[in-house]
Amino acid sequence: MCPLPYGQWADTCPVRVTQQWLDVLTSRGARAAVLRGVDRNGHFRDRLTAQSIDLRVKAAAEAAGLDNPDSYSAHSLRAGGTSAAADAGRSMLAIARHGRWVETSPVVHGYVRAADMWRDNPMRGLGV
Repeated sequence: MCPLPYGQWADTCPVRVTQQWLDVLTSRGARAAVLRGVDRNGHFRDRLTAQSIDLRVKAAAEAAGLDNPDSYSAHSLRAGGTSAAADAGRSMLAIARHGRWVETSPVVHGYVRAADMWRDNPMRGLGV
């Protein structure tokens, strides 16, 4: 289990959106997989594969007008959440636990992308 707090806005709150989706699944008698395809007639399909999630992330990146949308993947969601948490000042220990990394693993540090390469530059203010 991974605890997730309510978001600030109802339309993007992961808890509220997931609750709404679970209500839809329940109302249609679906069980098991939460991430599943829906065909154009509204019928549920099998659980989403990693590849199908990647395709949806790429499509969303393109729809958002991001540069090089093909470079995004489901993995980008993990890196983006980790980077946002680190940028907000959350501890690496808390981030590692939330992301289900071993607490001493150096891997979690590889997920943290500098949001601003000038603000986050380690050489800033050293007088060199």
